[in-house]
Amino acid sequence: MHLTGLQLTDFRNYREATLAAPPGLILARGANGAGKTNLLEAIYFLAVCRSFRTGRDRDLTREGQAGFALRARVAAPAGEEELELSYAAAQGKRAVVNGEALPRLLDYVGTFAAVAFVPEDMELAQGEPSVRRRFLDMWLGQQSREYLYDLQRYQEVLVRRNSLLAHGAPRAEREPYDNELIVAGSALTAARARAAAHLIPAAGTAYAELAPAGESFEVAYEPSVPAASTDKAEVETKFREALARVARAEEERRQTLVGPHRDDLALLVAGRDARRFASEGQQRTAALALRLAQYRLLAAQRGDPPILLLDDVTSALDAGRQARLFEAAQTAPQVWLTAPEKPTSLKPNAEYYIANGEISY
Repeated sequence: MHLTGLQLTDFRNYREATLAAPPGLILARGANGAGKTNLLEAIYFLAVCRSFRTGRDRDLTREGQAGFALRARVAAPAGEEELELSYAAAQGKRAVVNGEALPRLLDYVGTFAAVAFVPEDMELAQGEPSVRRRFLDMWLGQQSREYLYDLQRYQEVLVRRNSLLAHGAPRAEREPYDNELIVAGSALTAARARAAAHLIPAAGTAYAELAPAGESFEVAYEPSVPAASTDKAEVETKFREALARVARAEEERRQTLVGPHRDDLALLVAGRDARRFASEGQQRTAALALRLAQYRLLAAQRGDPPILLLDDVTSALDAGRQARLFEAAQTAPQVWLTAPEKPTSLKPNAEYYIANGEISY
């Protein structure tokens, strides 16, 4: 699956832009600030309904406008599809597939998949646990809409439960939300644990391909509610026990203290915490390994490789890591690469020049 055409309206610094998209490598070049990353952000948004840079959709709207629209033609196994994803400040987001508006946005996610390698990925190795939880959610959401439904339900219940705790509501009033939190949260924990079992070896393999010989990399899933298996019923039992243990502490601190909103992924380089002990180069390689593992696992799980979005990797990576990344990227049906200038070693199938929100072939 790959894009065959793309149209942006009032997205970031683009008033109106339309371009064709052949399979293979597509190069978008131009000066810093011209809008190269915005182009990749639009494609990513079309895939997962959110940006890789901000959680606020209004930040993506061109200055002075009330919303934006993204349209794409996608070559799919069953034939070409037409997708539209729009945002308006008054109505929020709206998804349309082949001219038919979808009743729920979650029914759109996963229509096609994309994996983005961006400079902000350094936060996967350097940032807070919330960054790595978002990595898990974006990955699993592209392979399972059921996961997204559970995530949305968990977040809704968590907000309500925290509000009750903040206002000192008695336990009897919180109990119905406790049960909902346990059911949705246990589904998330079990899904993350199953996914981590595949991520751990895949990330280790990817790191070994990108890093100097002999440098080890490990990933470990650290759930807030540990269980001996990935069986949802067992996780529910452990979750219920954990909530009982922290009930008094939650009342004192007035917030929910256990659950998947407190999960993390531990990243270890040479057996030590990557956040504290790894060099910047090792941290960058660790982040790349996670993304490469995500790409390969999505390809295997969906039976169709995702689109790859590579933002300014030519300046972020040394020549050796660039070569190994481009070699791995050859399996993708379509690769969008941004760079200030055309790399001499690459032969793109299409090349676009971007300046001040204008795209020329």
